[in-house]
Formats: sequence, C-alpha cells, structure tokens
Amino acid sequence: MLADFGLATAESAKSYIYVRCGTPGFAAPEILLSKQGGSQKCISDMFSVGIVVYFMIFRKLPYRGTNVADISRQNRKCDFEFSDNITDKMDPFLVDLMLRMIDADPEKRITPEGALQHLYFTRNLSEQATTKPLEENISECYRELNRMQR
Repeated sequence: MLADFGLATAESAKSYIYVRCGTPGFAAPEILLSKQGGSQKCISDMFSVGIVVYFMIFRKLPYRGTNVADISRQNRKCDFEFSDNITDKMDPFLVDLMLRMIDADPEKRITPEGALQHLYFTRNLSEQATTKPLEENISECYRELNRMQR
C-alpha cells in the first residue's frame, strides 16, 4: 500500500496548515464538513483506510458520480450501500471491520487500536476464513486504479 503524507499534520498540533484536505471519495465526512479551525483526528484516517479496504474487496469505489461535486456530495453524506448477496459470501469479520471503519459517525468509528484488536486479525488462524481473495485483489486493484487515472 502506498501512503502520501504530503499534507500530514501531527494530531497534537494546535493549528493545521490545511483545514480540509483529502481526495474526494476517500476523505472522512467530518473533514469535508469541517469549518475553519476544526480539529482533525486520526479517526478520520480510519475512514480513508476503510474506503481503501472497500476498493480492495469490491474493485470499485463506493461513490458514483460524473464529477468531483457529485462524489463529494455522496462522500459528505456517506451515501453508499452494499449488496447483501455480495457481503453474504464474504468473511463476516472482514465485512464487520470495513463497516466499522467507514461509519459516518466518527464517535462510532473504530479506532486504529480497535482495528488492530478486531477479530478479523486476532481470531485463531485455524478458524480463520481464507483472506486469499483480498490478497489476490491487491495487484488487481492497483492496475484498476492506474486504469481509472488515465
């Protein structure tokens, strides 16, 4: 996974260089809705990680739009849904983790520490459903992102 920390600021900083930043579709709703001087917490980053996980699983982004304004509107409202017939076939622990990451309410969203302690990562390996589809999708997702950027 690649990460760009070009606009990063320490969570403990008293002021931020950029009040709102992030790629439309990946930024947490509270970032897009923030006012001048609003604080940003690492919980917002968990939303972005959840969108990356969504993309790796479904091979598409959760928001549909023909322009940045459409995508940003859906992103602010966290307006997307899942097809039960797809998620029913998936590892339930992975689905739960992803849903907790992309919860629109930052107070309910899983923390980084909580994610690391989630059953998806901590359950007994002998009981673990295969993660092979997710692992196989990584290179395919990379190719798809490159194709979308052309």
